[in-house]
Amino acid sequence: MVVVISAHNVVNAPDVGGHFWVFMQYAQGFLRLGCDVYWLERFRDTQDRTRDAAIVRDFMNRMQRYGLGERVILYTQHQRAGVSRYEMIGMLQSKAERVCRDADLLLNFNYSIDPELLSRFRRTALVDIDPGLLQFWISAGQLVVPEHDLYFTTGETVGRPWARFSDCGLSWVRIRPPVCLDLWPYIPNVAGEKFTTVSSWWGGSGQGEFITDGKEIFYENNKRVTFLDFVELPRITGKPLELALCMGSGDSPAAASSERRSPPLGVPAGSGPDRHPYVGDAEDRRVLGSYGWSIRLAQEVARTPELYQSYIQGSRGEFSCVKPSCIKFQNAWVSDRTLCYMATGRPAIVQDTGPSDCLPNGEGMFRFSPLDEAAHALAAVDAGYARHSRAARELVEAYFDSKKITERILNSALSLKMRSGNRNAAARPIEIEVSNANVQIDTTTRLMTETLQDGLSTGRGRAVRIDAIAREFFEDSSSFATERLRVRLDAGDTVDVFFKDLNPQNQLEAARLVRSTKLERGLREIEMYRQVLSTNGFETAQLYASRWEPERGIHWLFLEYVGPSLKKATDPALWRAAAQWAARFHAKARLLPDTQTNFLPRYDRAHYQRCAARIQDKLPHIDPEDRPVIHAALDHFAASIDRLLALPQSVIHGEYYGHNVIIRRPSPDCRVTVIDWESAAIGPSFLDLASLSAGKWNSEQKLAMRRAYFEEYKSASGQRIEWDAFLDALFDLSVYQALVWLGWWPDRNFSRHFGRWIRELEGIMHEPGETALQRGVANT
Repeated sequence: MVVVISAHNVVNAPDVGGHFWVFMQYAQGFLRLGCDVYWLERFRDTQDRTRDAAIVRDFMNRMQRYGLGERVILYTQHQRAGVSRYEMIGMLQSKAERVCRDADLLLNFNYSIDPELLSRFRRTALVDIDPGLLQFWISAGQLVVPEHDLYFTTGETVGRPWARFSDCGLSWVRIRPPVCLDLWPYIPNVAGEKFTTVSSWWGGSGQGEFITDGKEIFYENNKRVTFLDFVELPRITGKPLELALCMGSGDSPAAASSERRSPPLGVPAGSGPDRHPYVGDAEDRRVLGSYGWSIRLAQEVARTPELYQSYIQGSRGEFSCVKPSCIKFQNAWVSDRTLCYMATGRPAIVQDTGPSDCLPNGEGMFRFSPLDEAAHALAAVDAGYARHSRAARELVEAYFDSKKITERILNSALSLKMRSGNRNAAARPIEIEVSNANVQIDTTTRLMTETLQDGLSTGRGRAVRIDAIAREFFEDSSSFATERLRVRLDAGDTVDVFFKDLNPQNQLEAARLVRSTKLERGLREIEMYRQVLSTNGFETAQLYASRWEPERGIHWLFLEYVGPSLKKATDPALWRAAAQWAARFHAKARLLPDTQTNFLPRYDRAHYQRCAARIQDKLPHIDPEDRPVIHAALDHFAASIDRLLALPQSVIHGEYYGHNVIIRRPSPDCRVTVIDWESAAIGPSFLDLASLSAGKWNSEQKLAMRRAYFEEYKSASGQRIEWDAFLDALFDLSVYQALVWLGWWPDRNFSRHFGRWIRELEGIMHEPGETALQRGVANT
């Protein structure tokens, strides 16, 4: 897979280390996915050949350190006879043209890229890293962006009905800014005492920045405005705060100390800033210093990517404001710089840019509006620094991992139809006419089609032919790669298929880190469908076909596509339905003969003892503050093994979480069904309910799911079980489950999941009081 990243103004800004990282995070993500990555950028010559040669040489050396030394395409652009001419630097013209022609994707950050250069690529995607601003510039006619095949944005509200700005008639795919976690490791030990940030001051390349449509809208849009709004903060809090600023027209000491400055570019005649009158840089520094701010020049502390990183690592955390446009647009924007702080384990206190689906307020990140909120956030971070440090890292791991972000980009860009007319309509999967002999089809798609065609023919009792197939990758798979196949048959009807690649070598990165690469789990899932689920009326998705040829690396499963996952559903009735489904399944599966289930592993005494030993071995390496709760849980678990073995046993799913429960669309009598059976086993029936009810449920919600399961299980099994004993069993199983998950990761630093299950375990160990309350509710 060849990906070309079209960066903007990096080579010509060699002294701005943070700007380099904006684009390098994407490049490193693609490299870690195994892609061939090239860096494409326009070089603007200075008319000084000696200086130009030094700039290019230093840039190439820098790129060499990041694995792209031989993969940089710099070009100069000149107009000759009305036609753009490109001269390549650092790569032969013929090779550069071949890279452009053969690339699978151009990921473009240069809003004003030449359309002729853009046309040399087969598939193009624009990345909007100025959400709200870019759409404003386009809709106000201040910027003309050449047409791309796909449009990505880092703004959560772009293209949403409630956005405060136009979508410009484009279909936007929302992504998050990436951070390469390998290059930005977690460093728990704090070297410095100051909360810092690296920032521009005036904006507009040091000449000032304003937002105007030339009519009614006009306001100053730089960091100077917002930082001066909070100038009193260090005096109020007594906290050491430092700003590393790019002042003046650069940030040379001479420019930064000038007493007066010319009116900034872009200010309409007769207009001025809406607050904080213009003065010289020296006066601004005097005002900031009088309130206790420490001021550094960005060029001194962050002129290279390495110095920029070192400055962040040496800080206690980040305190930063945003440009006024982010607040006015409410774009839920977060800076890539802020994410670098957080990846390092430095809590961030940043100005609120609007409601967000993923940005917290109070755990690792604080989002403030008025001055008193900023002061409170500084105090809160200091009061629980270690906790907020870990939470900051865990947030970046969960939502901003460059491998996950770039994987989403590839899935979106390469599985969706690239249409030049991608306006006011969502892109559709590419439909391949497999029955057309004149259409070239890759070997994998051809074999997938043949396998599915044979399976459908067997299931329908007659020969069917697939005329066309459309492949669409699922972007939120947690273990194996999955796709939705839209299949058109010769009779004209269509079939929606869920395809799963069970090759353990093709597991997603997060799963590969903690799971075995042996074939057993994938084969177990196929056997579950063949021997159990397809023959006993369990209300699961229909098995259409499978193909298991390990010698060829083929481990495929084709199922009926049923609908979306329950993971983000907010309807409590659906979650109760999931609990009831599990109860019916367990009641029926407990009666299956051994001949049908002897391929499944069993939760026997040896299984539980291995779990206890694994946790015991990890204890010396776990953070000291986490050990007490794990010790207590381990003691309880060891004493509960006999009780676990005495519980009702049946086939269990093993990972019965919301993302594995599917909402049927349209909904028949059974509203949900279940997928992903690679962890199936013979074990305590109620474990699946413990999984379903784990997480951020309140007592009332947990009680509703437990009661739904309890009543359904009694009815379906005909067995008599006592409510109090049922709750005691769930407590034992919840402790066991949390320990199992903690056993998968070394510590908090390795994965956000460790921190999540530590919090889950802490909640469980405080649950006896809650369980007593549920007993009381049930008996009233």
